[in-house]
Amino acid sequence: MDHCHCTVCRKAHGASFATYVGAMGFRWVEGDGEQGSYASSADLCRAFCPTCGSKIPGAGAGLSEGQDRALTFLPAGLLDGDPGVRAESHIYAAFRAPWVELHDGLRVFEGAPPGYPDPGMATPARPEGASPGSIAGSCLCGAVAWEQTQVHERMGHCHCSRCRKVRGAAFSTQLFGDAEHFRWICGRELVEQFRLPGAAFYGNSFCRSCASPVAAEAPAPQLMMIPAGALDDDPGVRPSAHIYVGSKAPWVEITDDLFTFDEMPPAM
Repeated sequence: MDHCHCTVCRKAHGASFATYVGAMGFRWVEGDGEQGSYASSADLCRAFCPTCGSKIPGAGAGLSEGQDRALTFLPAGLLDGDPGVRAESHIYAAFRAPWVELHDGLRVFEGAPPGYPDPGMATPARPEGASPGSIAGSCLCGAVAWEQTQVHERMGHCHCSRCRKVRGAAFSTQLFGDAEHFRWICGRELVEQFRLPGAAFYGNSFCRSCASPVAAEAPAPQLMMIPAGALDDDPGVRPSAHIYVGSKAPWVEITDDLFTFDEMPPAM
């Protein structure tokens, strides 16, 4: 199990980083024919649920010669139970998000770990048409892009099971901005919106082509909610808290000194 900080994984998951675990003996219980996929490189297709945009398992790809291609890579945030393994390293750490600090004692690889090919990661270009000085964001395929000229100081990591499922990651990281300072640059017509049945507010907005999470209207009036992993710029704010820690994944250890709340903080 590894935490991947490459820009492609951050875009695809809309999270601070992606966490994957390799598994043998994988089988679909249901829904094996109901998949979408996006080719993020010549060797790797990223599978997703076309209904809700959640990342789903994909067959081993991009492995170097001699590695077991029977491996299935599982987005760890999807797991319902404890897999019995824990993260061993941070990979592609040279591309980690500016708000991410590494102080958990795991091994750190600036690029690909030994035995894996290096695809030559690069920092994505800002969306064409983004205004100077704005905070721009975009999906993995680039079809959907937006900008926010002002953001709130409130930024946090959410460990609730819904966020973990929809991101396929250890937790989601969100920031917020007023709708009056938000602008779609392109692709608004390609944004799919999923509302979780039975939930008062919860949903996911994602690109129809690559299923990357994108900006969405928050439950609060005139407020935009932005998946931090989708950003192309440093927002200039940093996370202040972990929320819904009572629901965090068993393989996640919180080692920073941010505030922690078992559920939603009272002020929110």
